[in-house]
Amino acid sequence: MSNGKQPRSEAQSGRAGLVNVALPTNGAKVSMPFNRFKVERADGGRLMSFGYQTPSGVLAGSFCCFISDFDLRQNRERCVKYAEKLTGVSDTEPTTWAPPGGYPLASARFIQLSRADDTAEIMLVSFALHALVRADKPASGVTIATDLVALLCSDVATHRAFILALFEAIQ
Repeated sequence: MSNGKQPRSEAQSGRAGLVNVALPTNGAKVSMPFNRFKVERADGGRLMSFGYQTPSGVLAGSFCCFISDFDLRQNRERCVKYAEKLTGVSDTEPTTWAPPGGYPLASARFIQLSRADDTAEIMLVSFALHALVRADKPASGVTIATDLVALLCSDVATHRAFILALFEAIQ
């Protein structure tokens, strides 16, 4: 397992701090490539829909996940800095896509991003908010257990376009 950092709630501690988030490296509930996505505003957050459409137009797979505005703000700085470092990537507009709907909805709290050559990956991770609130000291070595909700792979241009669309207008 690798570790990520998740800011703690300022309301809980009176100051912002960090706790360790144990990132699972296997056991994703969904693992798929994607070449289509859509980010939609939803009550208190965003719906992230991903799809893989074949060259003949067949939708081979799709996935939808919710992330709250609170969790987006916690992930924003780290993810936007990562996206800014993706050099040599075209700023082409992603293909317009209407998700099919009618499939199970998951939720995530933490986003881990990575790239190797021309392949990029998104890990969507979930954990109980209760565990975050109970982490009483940011430097105490508390590690929050997590579940790997989804492991999503794409080309780097689609990856970057998704990150920018997700964090657009999040302060």
